Amino acid sequence: MIQSLKLVRLLSRSKFRMMASATHASHHQTRRKVVVTARAFEETYDVLTSAGLDVIQNESNEPWSRQELLSHAHDAHAILAFMFDSCDEELLDACPSLQIIACALKGFDNFDTKLCTERGVAVTAVPDLLTGPTAEMAILLAL
Repeated sequence: MIQSLKLVRLLSRSKFRMMASATHASHHQTRRKVVVTARAFEETYDVLTSAGLDVIQNESNEPWSRQELLSHAHDAHAILAFMFDSCDEELLDACPSLQIIACALKGFDNFDTKLCTERGVAVTAVPDLLTGPTAEMAILLAL
């Protein structure tokens, strides 16, 4: 949920609106496209769609193959990525409209952040993603 809110905020900033407008004009799209690579909470989907974003979500419990991801994301402006995802030159070449990868994970070792920076693609992560659940588990185990 935190990542979806962060994604909505970033996509609504003027820089991303201007980039999206230029992309829309060249691709004749009316809405910015977000690809969610794993099943997400219904609230996450609601936050993204209520912000006017076109959301394509993996409804399966299994990760998409690389080809499925590229097929869904080729015209995406944003990707909400999970721990089994990665970003490299192949992905960035296949997704020329991509502006942000919001990682719903603690780190992003499997994302080429240097290349993303060179290509103007923002990458975000949630460094304290597991802090709350870990503390809750510790208390539960102590009981």
